[in-house]
Amino acid sequence: MSRRSFPATGWKNDRHNLKISVEDRDEFFNRNWKTVILYLVNGQKRRTAIANIAKALFWDGTCRELINTEIRSS
Repeated sequence: MSRRSFPATGWKNDRHNLKISVEDRDEFFNRNWKTVILYLVNGQKRRTAIANIAKALFWDGTCRELINTEIRSS
């Protein structure tokens, strides 16, 4: 298993997602993967979350979001 990382910024709202740019999706994600593990850092708080990327909407450009309830500002 390979580990690749890039910084992403979330914002506080009622949703639990991170939107990924087309460029980052194409560079850092693989269509053969079913899920990705997210390492979330907010100050001293650290959490992990698993997000599903095995969905057509993630790859066709209309919904490039990583979704999990752990993705939030707290």
